[in-house]
Amino acid sequence: MNFSSWAATVVASPAIAAGILLAVPAVAQAAPDDTGSSSSENTAATGSEDTSPRPTQETDDDDRAVRSNDDDSDDEGADKDADVDTEVEVEVEDDGETSPGPHYVPSSVREPDSESLVSVTAIDDDEDEDDEDDDDDPQDPEDDEDPDGDDTDTVELAIDQLAQAREELRAATWGDGNVFAGLAAIVPQMLMGGAQANLERWMENHARLQEEFVNTLDNPFANAIIRMRLENSMYRPIRAQDQMELAEKLMPIIGWFGPRDAVLDINTLVHDARDNGLVYEVLDLTMQYNGRQVRTEPVIYISVNGGERVPVLLDSGSNGLVIDPRYVGYEGIGEPVGPQGSASYGDGNVSSYYHPYSTTIRVGEDIDSDETEVLIIDLESVYDFTEYNGDYVGVLGIGPKAGPGTVNVLAALPGLLGRGLLIDERRRRVILGPNPYAARVTLDGTPNTDVKVQVGDNDMVDVDGWIDSGGILGNIPSRAVGGATSVPVGTLISVYTDDGETLLYSYRTTRANTPDVGEDGAEVEFNTGYLPFSLTSIYFDYGGDGKTVFNYR
Repeated sequence: MNFSSWAATVVASPAIAAGILLAVPAVAQAAPDDTGSSSSENTAATGSEDTSPRPTQETDDDDRAVRSNDDDSDDEGADKDADVDTEVEVEVEDDGETSPGPHYVPSSVREPDSESLVSVTAIDDDEDEDDEDDDDDPQDPEDDEDPDGDDTDTVELAIDQLAQAREELRAATWGDGNVFAGLAAIVPQMLMGGAQANLERWMENHARLQEEFVNTLDNPFANAIIRMRLENSMYRPIRAQDQMELAEKLMPIIGWFGPRDAVLDINTLVHDARDNGLVYEVLDLTMQYNGRQVRTEPVIYISVNGGERVPVLLDSGSNGLVIDPRYVGYEGIGEPVGPQGSASYGDGNVSSYYHPYSTTIRVGEDIDSDETEVLIIDLESVYDFTEYNGDYVGVLGIGPKAGPGTVNVLAALPGLLGRGLLIDERRRRVILGPNPYAARVTLDGTPNTDVKVQVGDNDMVDVDGWIDSGGILGNIPSRAVGGATSVPVGTLISVYTDDGETLLYSYRTTRANTPDVGEDGAEVEFNTGYLPFSLTSIYFDYGGDGKTVFNYR
């Protein structure tokens, strides 16, 4: 090579590196401040009397929610205390030194308690019987409850892994005197810094925003602002996922300039941080008909054992994923891991037989679970299973106190996604992870818990209530209606906590949404059906026997 060629190479190399970096400038920015969110929550509830059919909604192949563009270019040197100019300054306790060598935390060893970052107690409802919507009175948070608990253990680990990855990348590039590699590392460094900042700010701000939401319920203007900031805060960890994913994809470019082995190790850290930093995942929810005039069945899309994405009923009234074998990937499925079992839904007249298999599921675009138990229908039962169900190929049960299975497959998801699930039927979405909103009332047990029901002018009765997203229109015992065999149109049905003091929800029956009347003492005396889910968002905590949380609207 002559001198002129050598000189041209020296001059051109930085330009090439700079050109690569300029290809993705927009994504190198951190998330906007909470106050800068343009997200707004649609607070228009779907009334129980709205029975006109709606056009069938098609689900995209991507369950991941549309996310706002990241437009905050702060790095670790930025002053995080200026995150939101109008925020009240809060102190964040130092948890002490972290253990060396951050690593991936398997979901099987994570603390499965994630009711909400902040939980509030219910107060008495002295409202008039006919006031169906005024059940969100302000309540004070419990004084003795730790808002964070153990809900952020994997997030803290992800933050440590990102910090370590950034330091190792600096040492392998600028620290080693490799100018070209250092230039190529600028964008990945900014992306990792933005992801780290988003995770830190979610940990610092989200629980406080939940408390502020409760404290501003009497001030509609302030509450609306907090609502938007709370929504934006929920999306911070989701934006962090996008930033880490892009940083991981850009990292090999740095290896072109020398530090290949170091880049491989750093990429492993970033990949583990992505898993550990999973806090929320927003899935599309479609409501399907089941022989009724209204849409009553919530459906999401998942993949089983690497198969195609297929619709399954999201059912809080059962436990375990039961699925048609034709929609399961067969590669490496192996042999059954247990004996044959049977599943029946609804009135129990149709039984389908299955065998349990150990495999994985995928939700969203690319989030895979750990190995978990899936109940695959036997071939001889496929017809009965298909005929009984609607336009879905499986039933995904999330109620730990129900059957037919004993394993909730969603609990095997990485990060905090396996802690619980929010059904937000009014906004046609499901949110995996900790409860993103403020809890109004928390009930022990999923799906069944003790409640009181009052139908019209009849006496209030104690029932074993099933909060059942797959219960269609639900049912009530005949003793709740004075021995009648049906509920008249226009009857007010009110459901209270077991002490009869706090209203959970109420609605008036119509020709399209009247519950069935069953026998007293039946196995399931009272089933809510879809009605409460059409009125407010309901969160299910998977820990122990589960918790059912009615959030503020």
